[in-house]
This record gives sequence, C-alpha cells and structure tokens, in this order.
Amino acid sequence: MHIILYNSVNTNVDLNDLEEHLIDIDLRYRATELVTTGHMGFEEMQQAVKRAMNICKVAGVEVRKHFKAIYLCREGILLRDWRLSALARKLVVINGDPNNLYVAKVQIDLFQ
Repeated sequence: MHIILYNSVNTNVDLNDLEEHLIDIDLRYRATELVTTGHMGFEEMQQAVKRAMNICKVAGVEVRKHFKAIYLCREGILLRDWRLSALARKLVVINGDPNNLYVAKVQIDLFQ
C-alpha cells in the first residue's frame, strides 16, 4: 500500500479566482460599443458610466460585478473602456445625455 501526502491547498485563493471568472463571464458588453455605433460620444459615455456606477452604489448593488475598467491603445493613445453586464449597459444608456436622440428614445420606450 502506498501513502500519498498532499500539501494543504489554500482554497480561498481558488474560490476568489473562480468568483472573478464568473463575474467576467457576465461582463459581455463594452461601453465603447455605444461610441462606435454612433449612439454616444466618448466623453458622454464616460459620464454615463460614472452616473450608472453611482446608481449601483446608492442602490447597494456591487459595482465590481457589473463594471470593469479595461484599457485600450488606439493610435498611440491610451483609452479607458469598460466591460459591462447587461444591467450596467442599460444603466449607461439611460444615463446618457437626454439631448441625445438615441438616449431620449430609450428613456421614452422604458415607460410606454
């Protein structure tokens, strides 16, 4: 009979990694998609993300489960983009500039 000795494993690290991976799976959208599709300008998108994150904080929703900053290099310029959950994307859209036709239509559609 052979005896195999195993070293103790810190499962907390593994569970934290698993949780982060599961969160990442839900972050399916990128905020810059709203810019590249012409629905918002870059600065408008950044401000809408900031407002949407604040809404989550006030409502007690864990921000890290819905927003994750990522950085892109475009034409030698470092830009901050955001990976978003479905909830975060909706909050970003409805918190865009109300003078933006796309944002205004989404806001109206919510209540009709």
